[in-house]
Amino acid sequence: MRKSIVVLILMLCPGALWAVKEYPTGATHLVSFFSHVPTFRFGYARQARIKFNGPTRYRPKWTYATGKEIFSSPVIDRHGHVIFGSRDDHLYCLDKDGALVWKFKADDDIDSTVTIGKDGTIYFGSDDKHFYALTASGRLKWKVKTSGEIRSSALVLPGGLVVVPNYDGYLLGIKNGQILWSRYLSGGWCNAAPAYNPDDKMIYVVNNRASLFAVDTSGNIKWSQYVTGYGYNGKVQNGTVVIDDNGNLFFSSRSGVYSYTSKGKQRWHLSSIQTYIAPSLTQTGDLVVVDTKGTLHKISESGKILYSKKVSGRETYSSILVDAKDRMYFGSRDDKFYALDSAGNELFSILVGKDVESSPTISPTGVIYFGTDWGKLHAIR
Repeated sequence: MRKSIVVLILMLCPGALWAVKEYPTGATHLVSFFSHVPTFRFGYARQARIKFNGPTRYRPKWTYATGKEIFSSPVIDRHGHVIFGSRDDHLYCLDKDGALVWKFKADDDIDSTVTIGKDGTIYFGSDDKHFYALTASGRLKWKVKTSGEIRSSALVLPGGLVVVPNYDGYLLGIKNGQILWSRYLSGGWCNAAPAYNPDDKMIYVVNNRASLFAVDTSGNIKWSQYVTGYGYNGKVQNGTVVIDDNGNLFFSSRSGVYSYTSKGKQRWHLSSIQTYIAPSLTQTGDLVVVDTKGTLHKISESGKILYSKKVSGRETYSSILVDAKDRMYFGSRDDKFYALDSAGNELFSILVGKDVESSPTISPTGVIYFGTDWGKLHAIR
């Protein structure tokens, strides 16, 4: 009989996210602490999958209204607080019951999804062209002015280096409120969350001019590749590079879904799937993505379309959250929020009255959180 042990990883530092995983005995297992980070799509590989179970039926818990649209995706800190931005210029922190803990005012929209560092520092950008660092209690630590709006979610790398792109097309390396380096990404604005692979210590990012870049932590561009089909394609949720467990890269454009090696060689291209969002990974390493017509596609790691199924009335800018059993959760521009099983069958859908462009997140207890263009944050038990 095969035996196993259950490892409970508790990173007892402010802002950390916890995870449970089972490992077979009799072997050494390397655990990456980059795999689950309080940031956009749950980690720096931007895989959008997590080892928590989501709800199988709709049971509303609460809603919280802000003054304007919510494009920012919520992030959960180690206390269970939900932190997100709004176009009413505020960053909000709510407790698990939907009560306001604190809010912080910037000077323009906050579309950026926060990233929480190991010490609990909260990092985010704003359309006021500043990048902010707050304490866990919502007080300003520092802010730095950049040349353009910041709508992306940042990387917080070893040694305290924070990497984030801005809307002027620059990738910035920031530490303690000082810009250490700035690299221009070939003429295109960028609101994609950069991805990071700790194995090769490379940062991967795309811009709207359809260029994929590999950048080292000193800001040197190691290689770039151009594909067609970007143009203006939405808000903070779009264009992100996904890194699988083998270091392969995946991203989407209006000209299809692409895969590259970490050295910049194209592995495959599916021109039949036009989409506004990055694909998400299932627990077995396949990809799932909703296209511009509301069709869900499941794609193997090698680029084979496993199935295609019409699931929503319109396109989505909301990333698919994949839970521990490969159930899928996402919002759509048909004014609904969807939950699907692993085969793409609908578990439930909710008409929220306006577009859902915020990507959902999930708590360890299985509560789903997402924002809407009505300016409300929803919690589903």
